[in-house]
Amino acid sequence: MISRVTYVLSESSELYYIRILLTIQKDCTDYDSIKTINGQIFKTYEQICYASKLLADNKEIIDAIKKTNELAFGTQLQKLFVSLLIMNTMSKPDVV
Repeated sequence: MISRVTYVLSESSELYYIRILLTIQKDCTDYDSIKTINGQIFKTYEQICYASKLLADNKEIIDAIKKTNELAFGTQLQKLFVSLLIMNTMSKPDVV
């Protein structure tokens, strides 16, 4: 039984993802059981969070960048992207 889970910043990578899973997954007895859904074992906690749809896929952000690309100059697009990075709003910046 988990009574208290400490806050973890999203920059803490795997610790952040395991914290998300610990608040959702039930009947986990070890690390592999946390990484398992319907008999499929995932390599990382991040992968299982995305497979479980616990994290956003950044579709809204990608659509906004595409729209900005149509209406704005290159420097404005760069400023938008940097702002999104600074605000830590993207779950997968390398994909965006």
